[in-house]
Amino acid sequence: MMKKVNMKIAFLSIALYLTASWVQASEKPKPDASKTDAQGVAIVVKAIKVVEAKEKQSNWRSVQRGQQLNSGTQVRTGAQSFSILKFADNSVVRISENSEIVVRGDKAAGNAMNKTVELNLGKVGFNIKKQGQGEVFRFSSPTAVASIKGTTGYFGNGSLLILSGLASLSLPDGSLARDVGEGQIGIVANGQVEVRPATQEELDEARRIVGEINERITIKFRDKNGNIREIEIR
Repeated sequence: MMKKVNMKIAFLSIALYLTASWVQASEKPKPDASKTDAQGVAIVVKAIKVVEAKEKQSNWRSVQRGQQLNSGTQVRTGAQSFSILKFADNSVVRISENSEIVVRGDKAAGNAMNKTVELNLGKVGFNIKKQGQGEVFRFSSPTAVASIKGTTGYFGNGSLLILSGLASLSLPDGSLARDVGEGQIGIVANGQVEVRPATQEELDEARRIVGEINERITIKFRDKNGNIREIEIR
């Protein structure tokens, strides 16, 4: 029977069965025992065409819907491909085609977790939920850092565009931080941070990048008794 649950419950439920076989349709991939002690940061809720991941010195492998991503996991997408990741706080990140990221999670005070998505190549769309007390969600690249405060938009190529909410954009060392609000784009260039109104073309591109983020996702997995279960995540 299908049950609708919130993301926190779904995330914890799935994590309990990571040592069992994740399944999609009739496939039963083998569990990776090396990951059982790692810190889970996000779950793959969609992987279209070429989407691969690796941890540490392992080889690149195709990812599957429902797969947990531990802190330090690299993810990359190919041409005409994308992936959607969901975090325990219900935040969602969409990795665009020809992009490469690293997801990281660092424990903060209490049960809080600071999340970072390091963007090495390409763009990511996002819908980040308001963070709890003591928590931070960041996007970083070799040229810029964005601190997100409950915001929808995209980050990439040294730029941050906000469709709704508020964020700040700075140089990698945190200096020259400037707020970027709804309908604005922040750009880091020549060691400076510029903020201006986004053009219609830039807004349309941002909406395209985040287009699939709010879709309902159904994950199938095998529980400890060998039964196939389904969880719908909204």
